[in-house]
Amino acid sequence: MFARGDARRRQGVNSIVDKAHHPGTPQHSTPFVGKQRKSILYPFLLLILFSILYMNINSREIEVQSTISTTPRQDGGRDVIEKLPINSTMSHHQQQQEQQQEQQQQDHCVIHVHGFHHSGTGVLRQTIYKSLGEHVASIHQDTKAQEDEGQHIQNVYPKFYQRRKFCSNKYYCPEMMTLVSKKKSHKLFRQWVRYWDTTKPFLIQKTPTMDVLFLEQMKIVSTVHAIIIRHPFSWRPPVAKRAKTGKDSGLFALCTWLDVWTHVLGILSDYQVQSFVIVNYEAL
Repeated sequence: MFARGDARRRQGVNSIVDKAHHPGTPQHSTPFVGKQRKSILYPFLLLILFSILYMNINSREIEVQSTISTTPRQDGGRDVIEKLPINSTMSHHQQQQEQQQEQQQQDHCVIHVHGFHHSGTGVLRQTIYKSLGEHVASIHQDTKAQEDEGQHIQNVYPKFYQRRKFCSNKYYCPEMMTLVSKKKSHKLFRQWVRYWDTTKPFLIQKTPTMDVLFLEQMKIVSTVHAIIIRHPFSWRPPVAKRAKTGKDSGLFALCTWLDVWTHVLGILSDYQVQSFVIVNYEAL
């Protein structure tokens, strides 16, 4: 082992001596020279990285600006939809109709009354209607639907009894959020407005569900959500009537009440709803 090591050392020394006697032979760069070259390359690499980052930031700013220019903005607590240039192929009559419709929407405020079945949504609707006054408020009337509820005079989203198949919870149905679009929002408003007196600024709609977030995302006019809460021990859902015992129905009602109100209070505390009020049924 010692002999081999000595031979390797002598061979290395001989190679260094030969390079010194023959300067024309190519010499390999030493580690020190390699570090110098790397230190020279670092500023160029940093310059290239900064230029790439700068280009990405500019492109993102352009995308954000284009997005902001095409989304609704909030102005004085009321939704103001950006007016896009009217297509030149539209007739003058169609342009006037669209302008009248936009003006009509900006002059109204929709009040949605939410709550469980048999929790006082009908009482709350009448209380709001009488408090505002018939000269400024309108409710759905002469619809030939059950209790003149808004869910029965539209076909944009499923009614409560139709949600059993595809909704994880029938009262707030998170799966319905996939239906949110500007086109369907205008369609829903047109279907409801047929049974309102549009000469009144406040338009009241009542449905015994908790579609607060869905209707907030579907709004095209200023919107307020009036949500009624009733003590869980004095409320029973419609399906509880089919329970075998009173104990089972009470447990089902309590679990449903806790689940739904956990969802509703969660979205309200996260500021996902702009304007709302919670009314205690026992206080009416």
